[in-house]
This record gives sequence, structure tokens and C-alpha cells, in this order.
Amino acid sequence: MATKEKDIGGVLVRSGSVSKAQLKKALELQKKTGKKLEQVLQEKGVVKENTVNDLLKYRYSTKVMRLDAQSIQKDATRLLSGELARKLKSIPIKKNGYKLLVAMADPYNLDIINEIKNATGLMVMPKKAKEQTILEMIDSVYGVAVSDKVNKKIEGEQQEQEQEREQEQEQEQEQEQEQEQEQEQEQEQEQEQEQEQEQEQAKEQEQEQAKEQEQEQEQEQEQEQEQEQE
Repeated sequence: MATKEKDIGGVLVRSGSVSKAQLKKALELQKKTGKKLEQVLQEKGVVKENTVNDLLKYRYSTKVMRLDAQSIQKDATRLLSGELARKLKSIPIKKNGYKLLVAMADPYNLDIINEIKNATGLMVMPKKAKEQTILEMIDSVYGVAVSDKVNKKIEGEQQEQEQEREQEQEQEQEQEQEQEQEQEQEQEQEQEQEQEQEQEQAKEQEQEQAKEQEQEQEQEQEQEQEQEQE
């Protein structure tokens, strides 16, 4: 669903609601937290939920449902557990034959739609609604205890994800340190080789100089002998 989120970001930038710099920071934060782009922007106070809803309505020709104006069927809500409803931020509104009308905070997320479809066995008809309104309605229909239980579960999952990210970062740091150590060792080996080469060259030069001195001495001795003979 990354394409949709990028589309939402593009719509917000083109509408002037968000700057490119703000969108870039939000995308980076979204990558770290795993949250929806629009949620990150709302939490940072960059945009309001009404602004996002209006733009989504314009972009996807989708009307935002007002839950307070809907008559929710009890038979419909029984099709989805309160725990799953809270997790998916979705609540069934009405069942009509094999179709199920569902208010969703993210009606463009196919993974969520398929999960509701598998849980209910019905064709899901998604409708956009305000996230906070959905959560309040879930509390009202299923009870706050369910919400607390789901919240704890979500918090636990988030903590696990954070721990996994920390472990990944630690592994990356360890790999970087290992690479640095390997590079240092290679540099040390190169330096040692250079020193050995320099020492060998110095020895060769000393040997050559010694030979030259011996030759000079021999030549001097020969000259002395010639002079004595003369």
C-alpha cells in the first residue's frame, strides 16, 4: 500500500497543505514507526484529519461517512470481534445479503479489507470514516475492556517491532565495526608490506654501496701496486 500513501503525500503537496520538506520528514518517520503517512502528519500537527478526509474525498471520489448519522446493526458488529475491529480500526455497519458495509480509517488498504473478508466470509464494502470516531464507536459497541486489551496487545507488538529494529541497528553497527576492523587490518598489512619492501630496498642499496666501496678499494690497491712497480 506504499503507492497509495505516496499518492496521498503527492495530493497534500499539490494542494499546498504540506511542503515537500514536511512530506520528506513524515515519510522518514513513517518508515521508522510503521504508521500511516496521514497519521504521522496529523500527529505532528502538520495537517488536520478533516483536511485529509476532504482531499481523499476529492482524490478518490469517496465520501467520508459520518458514523453518528448511521444506524449500526448489532448483527453486523457480531461478525467481527472487538479485538480485531480495534486492531484494524474498522467497524461493521450494515449487512445486506453477502455484502458488509464497513467503516474504516484506511479504506484503501487491501490487506485490511482481505482480513475482514476472511473473518466474516462476506464481500467488504469499505467506507472512509474518521479514525477517532471509529475508535470511540468501537468502545461504545464492544466495550472499553476490549479496547484496553487491544491497546496492550498493540503496544506489545510495537515494543517487539522496536526491539527488532534496535537489534537490526545493533547488527548493522557490529557489521560496520567489523568492516572498519578489517579495513584497519588491511591497512596495517599494507603498511607492513611497504615497510618490508623499504627495508629490502635499503639492504640492496647497502649491498650495492658495499660492493662499490670494495671495487674502489681494489682499484686503489691495483693503482698502488702499479706505482710501486714503476
